[in-house]
Amino acid sequence: MSKFNFGAVALLLAVICGDVGLAQVETKVAPKQDETKRVATKTTTLDQPFVEFFASKIVLCNNGEIHKSQFAAGKATNNDVKQFADMLAKDHAKFNEQLKPFNASYGVEPITSTSATAQKSTAQGAVKADTDQNKDEVAAKEKPAEAKAPAIIKTTTETSLRTGDNATLQRLFEICQAAHDNGMAACKEKMAKISGHEFDKAFIGSQAVAHGMMLSELKTLESRSTGEFQSAIREMRTSVESHLAKAEGLCKTLDAQKDATPVSNK
Repeated sequence: MSKFNFGAVALLLAVICGDVGLAQVETKVAPKQDETKRVATKTTTLDQPFVEFFASKIVLCNNGEIHKSQFAAGKATNNDVKQFADMLAKDHAKFNEQLKPFNASYGVEPITSTSATAQKSTAQGAVKADTDQNKDEVAAKEKPAEAKAPAIIKTTTETSLRTGDNATLQRLFEICQAAHDNGMAACKEKMAKISGHEFDKAFIGSQAVAHGMMLSELKTLESRSTGEFQSAIREMRTSVESHLAKAEGLCKTLDAQKDATPVSNK
């Protein structure tokens, strides 16, 4: 017997017992049922710290999608793939704009525009960040090892204060960010090695997988959110469903084009 059926039978027995006059049993059971309902409601709805955590996590994914899509729009050979990549970049930038009120706690800068100016600014910022990082690494090598400790402690303290002293969520987000960075690096390395139809197919295939995973997460968040955050998630979920359907359609189209290509005898 499944857990669901077992629960239904138990509930039926409780009702029958109540009907035959077991008032004492009914009195004892009712508060327990109310308590269960109260706990379920409390654990289902996301409170503010979790809203901020998941909003920042989604912004992290959106930023990655924007970077990959902009790269694909410039390298893809199929016009439909180029147009799809351009649409993805714009839509995910729009998502970030909607999430700005919720993600400030983790310091993730959301990309909210895919214009040429914004892209140039982002690229310059990335170059500056790399330059600053190189300077810091050189400076660190010139200093004795014990001089590094105060800087690390200071950074950790500032981060903790910024996130409302929620150390657990901060550590989880740092892991998510590291995993995201590793994934982006691996994707960049792979996509740089392929071109033409192979690139188009790989990009669209990766988008189908990524949007399927994102859709699952958005559906869960939508069911456990309220207010403006829920509205933003719902709108994103609708768009992601459309993206997924488009990606799956393009996969079939690209497969058909590959099958129709004559095979050389050389």
